[in-house]
Amino acid sequence: MEDQQYPSASKQMANLTKTAFGIIKEFVSTGDLLVPDHVKDARLQICSTCQFYDEVEHRCTDCGCYLSNKVRFSASKCPLDFW
Repeated sequence: MEDQQYPSASKQMANLTKTAFGIIKEFVSTGDLLVPDHVKDARLQICSTCQFYDEVEHRCTDCGCYLSNKVRFSASKCPLDFW
């Protein structure tokens, strides 16, 4: 299998920081932190069919995020607007 290419470490850190800030902001303003299991499962299903999904690492090669974590948070967004 060909090695997956991820964004640079600095881009991944910027993506993580943006996501973390969004999660904190939403939690403070609404009290929402996690999505229900059916939403998490739907997000993972969408990701698993995407061309940027690395099924070995369960990561997005577009943003570099570990999807098993990212899909759980209500404020998380797909960088490609798939969810």
